[in-house]
Amino acid sequence: MSVTTDTLLRLCNAINSQISETHKSLKLHCIAYHSGQRAEAIALDEHDILRHPAGQYARSILRRRVEDDSSAFLGLASATERLWFGLSSRSHLLALLTANADIYEDAKQARQHLYHLVWHALDLCEIRERPIYREKFRNGPMIPKRSPMNQARANLRADVFSAAMMAMQGEKDAIAKLARERSLRALTPNAGYRAEDYPYIIAMEAAQFAYRAASKNPSAKVRMVHTALQISEEVGQTFEEASIRQWWAFSQPAQDMAWRGYRMEEILGAAVNTSDDPYVRATGLLIYEVTGVMPSSSANLAGVYNAYADAELSARCHNEAVEEVFEGIVAQGVFENSGNPFLAAANEQNHRLTEGKIFGWCASALQAAAGAFESALADGSSPSQAARKEFEQERSKTDWDTIKKLGDKIIEQRRFGYAVTFTDLLELCRQMPEFTPVRNSLENTIKDPSFQRKLEAAADLAAEPSLAPSSPHAAPKTAPRAAPGGPQFATPAPGLGGNGNGARMRHISMAQQAGKSGKSTDNSDEGDKA
Repeated sequence: MSVTTDTLLRLCNAINSQISETHKSLKLHCIAYHSGQRAEAIALDEHDILRHPAGQYARSILRRRVEDDSSAFLGLASATERLWFGLSSRSHLLALLTANADIYEDAKQARQHLYHLVWHALDLCEIRERPIYREKFRNGPMIPKRSPMNQARANLRADVFSAAMMAMQGEKDAIAKLARERSLRALTPNAGYRAEDYPYIIAMEAAQFAYRAASKNPSAKVRMVHTALQISEEVGQTFEEASIRQWWAFSQPAQDMAWRGYRMEEILGAAVNTSDDPYVRATGLLIYEVTGVMPSSSANLAGVYNAYADAELSARCHNEAVEEVFEGIVAQGVFENSGNPFLAAANEQNHRLTEGKIFGWCASALQAAAGAFESALADGSSPSQAARKEFEQERSKTDWDTIKKLGDKIIEQRRFGYAVTFTDLLELCRQMPEFTPVRNSLENTIKDPSFQRKLEAAADLAAEPSLAPSSPHAAPKTAPRAAPGGPQFATPAPGLGGNGNGARMRHISMAQQAGKSGKSTDNSDEGDKA
């Protein structure tokens, strides 16, 4: 059950009071709304925003934000007031947050996510006070622009901060609960959510240790925000670039498999039982311990797509799958004395291609084999031999690398919330000459009367489900769709068996060896003036 906008506003007001202990000049403004009502909510709030000394700069932040329904930290507006004839000054800071009430299950989840967003505002305040930025951002908007590396590191700190704040307010399992949530989201498809950007699971143990140490101080809960920021900073310093890249090595293949329809057990099994990277296996074991999702055995993963496998092994398994498909279809064709089984299998493969399911794809070769099969039946020659000859000739035109490249582009669009259709695929294939065999195959499927009837029947039975989940950081529930005449391929924007305890300790040891103390001063931490 989602929360109300009034609940979100009350939570934000309470957080406003909490952060005043460390940031007296900062005010949070939360724009709360339901899905589809973001623009209207901004328009209604604009008058109140303009009453703040930095309101005009805040308006420019709102104008630059992509129009979607996701909850987010938009930016920080700052205005400096001169005092005592210029001898002194006072800053007025306004942090803008958007909060979609429909993506939260309860008030606790909403509050934790708001803490995550607020950390980003507090971090930008800290950046503004650095000598190299102090004069640049005395007046004006600051909009966070981070490299993928710095985004992941920032989100790790934000997650630690939010979990610590919740723990200090009575939610004792907040640190572990957030780790489980992030882990599960790394193993499932969530439109608009990049699991690569949320490496919190690798820092869970460190966060628990830092929280227990800090909570022994009698003043910890009194100075709650200060304590949570200190915990966040201590944990963040433990994990440098090497640790984040180790997370990427796990999460990127995990998301690749999740979006191609593989189950969590299969993804963890592939990571734990087949990956050559010890850090990937250690991360998989850690996630197994946190989530309780049992990794599939190696035997159950034989002959299926595996994003953790090297390219050569993947190509070999793909070719074996293609052979298996053909042998099954040609036997069926001979039994039915017809080439229709080839066409039906090709149509199904092309339909699955819109979901990025590429393993064993050979639709163009199946269609060519269907023609040869029918011709051989007509002239009395061997249909199976004719079909095989044509199949082998056509399949050589589309190797594994080509079909993998296409599949990656499809998954990229789906991760952004776009439903990829046949029209979209045709448009993409027209842009890339190496995809010509795929394009021809798609066109043949579209022209097939039996496939058209199947699509019409499916459209009558059910409406298309939304790709977007009801959860923080997710894309809007109504996902953006490609234009009818073809897709607008958007450029990505910058904003698991074994002993459980042993796996956990090995993972922390690895992270400590890779990590170094210190803070990033990468230029991508810098805010950007409008």
